[in-house]
Amino acid sequence: MRIPKLTKRIAFLVLLGGCAVGPRIEKLEEPRHPFGANVALEVTQPGTSGRQKYEGELIEVREDGLVFALRALASRPSRVTFVPWMNVYSVTATELPGRTSKRNKSKGHKQESIDKMRIVSRYPQGLSADLMQRLLVSFDQETIDTLAENQGGA
Repeated sequence: MRIPKLTKRIAFLVLLGGCAVGPRIEKLEEPRHPFGANVALEVTQPGTSGRQKYEGELIEVREDGLVFALRALASRPSRVTFVPWMNVYSVTATELPGRTSKRNKSKGHKQESIDKMRIVSRYPQGLSADLMQRLLVSFDQETIDTLAENQGGA
């Protein structure tokens, strides 16, 4: 049985075109390293209408807040820090377009935005107690800080 030349050419072009279709690693937004995304946080200050800005690596996204490595300043080293969602005005993954969560006054943060942040954190699956302890040791900490204990801005 002979296959006409035109059919062979069409089949070849279809196969060749299939090699160029689909996402390429260069165009994916997700990080290509084991660290979490760099984030910029705007945090409301309890009892005031002001906001404080922080920067650091997104470590974990929890149901009740964010864990991040607060970027080192001249006066202090990097620290693993927790900030409750109710205090987060906005969080933006600075290197990834479209990864922002801003608090709605009445409803809080959208679950879809929280889920997008979780994907780009260092531990999207969450941290076990053992893994958290090893992380704290690597930062020379015994316990996780809360943002109220770290009142200097980035």
